[in-house]
Amino acid sequence: MKANTRSVATGKKGHPKAAGGAVTKRTGGRGKRTAAAPVVEAASPVDAGVTESEASASDSEDHPVELPGGRLKKVYPPSGKKGKKFADQAQALALIEQINDTEESRVGKKLERNQRIQKIDAERTVKKQKNQNTKRAHLEEVKKELRAQDLLKKKRRRKAAPTSEEDTGKKKVTFQV
Repeated sequence: MKANTRSVATGKKGHPKAAGGAVTKRTGGRGKRTAAAPVVEAASPVDAGVTESEASASDSEDHPVELPGGRLKKVYPPSGKKGKKFADQAQALALIEQINDTEESRVGKKLERNQRIQKIDAERTVKKQKNQNTKRAHLEEVKKELRAQDLLKKKRRRKAAPTSEEDTGKKKVTFQV
């Protein structure tokens, strides 16, 4: 038969709650497990004879901590549900103030953007009006030039027009008597 040995029960995949989180005592022969007295963790690392650097390293990792008497205790990070945190009035007011600040900054950014867009739109409309006015002015100048050319052509035609009947190009018909 095997001698009685003590080991840390880890259960499924190293989780302490799966096996009850307590040290179990193995009995030889039948493989029956019974819960042994739980190992009490030392109040501070100094009491356990562990330096502070070793204690901080053991808290962050999954390494066993040696307790007085040569016993080992596996240290796990806290698991399970965290307790509900109730906000007091100061915390609630601070939270509301923070939310208001973010909303105000968001609204301020939107207003600035709208103002910039309106400014750009106003500049565009002014530029568009200016371009339309220059086009209209150019068009009017071209029309005036064309009208002036038409008048000159008409005047030239009138001056070059024949004044006598012979030059008009009509035939003169005379009857014999």
